[in-house]
Amino acid sequence: MANSATPADDSRYRFHLLNVIDLSHKYGEHNPTAMAYRIPSDDKLAEAVFVVMYRNQQVVSQKEMASLVLKELEKDGEEYRVSGERIRRIAVNKDLAQLNIDYKEADGELPETCPVCRNSLTSVKNATLDGGTIEIMRKCTRCPFSVGAVNRTPGRYTFIRKKR
Repeated sequence: MANSATPADDSRYRFHLLNVIDLSHKYGEHNPTAMAYRIPSDDKLAEAVFVVMYRNQQVVSQKEMASLVLKELEKDGEEYRVSGERIRRIAVNKDLAQLNIDYKEADGELPETCPVCRNSLTSVKNATLDGGTIEIMRKCTRCPFSVGAVNRTPGRYTFIRKKR
């Protein structure tokens, strides 16, 4: 005699059905946990940095700058995510703000690229008494970062409105 129970009554079938539904969410058919935020383009981010610097003569930390830029970006109703480092690099590389850097001592070798804006560092050399040359410091080609015989790392950034 055949079992008269329907597949919906069978607990093994319901368990399998629930697993298939869970997998469909995982593979994007309907994903309620999809990213609820956006990452702004460089141009949109540069525009927000420009507006923030237009409204503020000085922003005293990277964290405060990131907060102000995020508020400006979210005025259009979208939620954005962006790191303070990316905001700093856009501000420096697109010449939107002047940057003052407070340093702290660091261990290790001198950097080859700038830790502030990721541009190259140029070597500043001096002649010695015996006719040779010695590197006395490295300077960034784009921002005010420099490092001498003692390795230093940026500790705090202050963003200042550029005079236009």
